[in-house]
Amino acid sequence: MESNSAPRDPDHVRAALVAADQARERLSAGLRLPRGLHPVLGGAVALQIGTAAVGITRQTTAGMVLLVAGLAVFLAVAGWALLAFRRINGVRVDGFSSQVVLGTGAVATTAYVGAFVAATWAAFASQWWLVVAASVAGGVGYALGARQWWHAYRADPAAHASGSSPVVLAILALSAIAGLVALVVAG
Repeated sequence: MESNSAPRDPDHVRAALVAADQARERLSAGLRLPRGLHPVLGGAVALQIGTAAVGITRQTTAGMVLLVAGLAVFLAVAGWALLAFRRINGVRVDGFSSQVVLGTGAVATTAYVGAFVAATWAAFASQWWLVVAASVAGGVGYALGARQWWHAYRADPAAHASGSSPVVLAILALSAIAGLVALVVAG
């Protein structure tokens, strides 16, 4: 198959790439987060960790309702964050969805998992003050991880714009479900 188009002028192509880079920089510099995102997200994560830890240790219908209620609050906040970001900025950024809202970044994931394990252990030991402390620490760590990603994205949008792959998200979800099942069965 032959192409009838003339070869492109390298200077024209270079100028188009520079213009695209400048447009991306302007767009990323103008993006804003929803007001109160980090405290609301951190609070929802803290609540979800605490309710999950207590719900797992109770192993009753009320405990499972508590676990689901905490998850529902987190999902409501996640939905609000995504919709508000899109409404404010008129764009969608994959990295924002996965790294900030779903917490797939290293700092947020580590804070969440560590806090969840500590809160669950504390709940099994009936150390309720420690459940609260671990949950709050997990929420704060999650919010700090989200904040760290946002600053990294603003400094270098090209390197941080993409989100986690669907395969990574599926593996994380399956690992979380397997861990939850193991905790319920072992308890």
